[in-house]
Amino acid sequence: MNQIVRLAPIREMRVKRESKTLRMNTGWDKKEWLSRSDHKDTSTATFESPLCDILIGACESGIHSISWQMNNDSSMVPKARQETWGAVTGRQGPSCAPLEEAVAWLRQYFRDPHVAQRPPPLCLRQVKVESCIPIWHKLKDQVGPGTTISYGGLAQLCGNPKASRHVGYAMGHNPFTLVVPCHRVVTSSGKLGNYCRGRGNQLKTWLHAHELGGLDCESN
Repeated sequence: MNQIVRLAPIREMRVKRESKTLRMNTGWDKKEWLSRSDHKDTSTATFESPLCDILIGACESGIHSISWQMNNDSSMVPKARQETWGAVTGRQGPSCAPLEEAVAWLRQYFRDPHVAQRPPPLCLRQVKVESCIPIWHKLKDQVGPGTTISYGGLAQLCGNPKASRHVGYAMGHNPFTLVVPCHRVVTSSGKLGNYCRGRGNQLKTWLHAHELGGLDCESN
């Protein structure tokens, strides 16, 4: 127990040092981010994907979150060709353009991820660890469908090859499922690794097969 207490502050210091270097090397501008991410009233809706429901939160400034609504791995059975998917239910809050754009993007992603349009902007006011933001943007903008990158590779892409710990933290706390494609980040050995803290491993396998063109989804 004492050993864990001594090591925790050291790890925290490493993560802070890595995050500072990442912010410097990715050219992330906090003032610009704040000026473009003015938080507004939040709207939510549930999107029925071919796998399970996806909860979307957004405001007029952009997406707040996109998250899988699942109970366990065994529920990750594709609905494609078995029942209608693509419907939107449970709308709450004011009419919101970014939310509608997110719905349209998700529909296109599940039809063909290679032709999906650029998603609406992210509203990042609610993000607690700001140093995750440049990592998410690098992954979103530079690692496309059908490709993968390791944690160390993403750290190197962000300008600090030693920051793999912080990259792992950013992936584990990513609120923007699919739009920020943390499912494309794999282990150094090339294995898929865990997804959604191990609860979504079948889902991650399905997404990779879908992006490689092995699956066909058409909403009714």
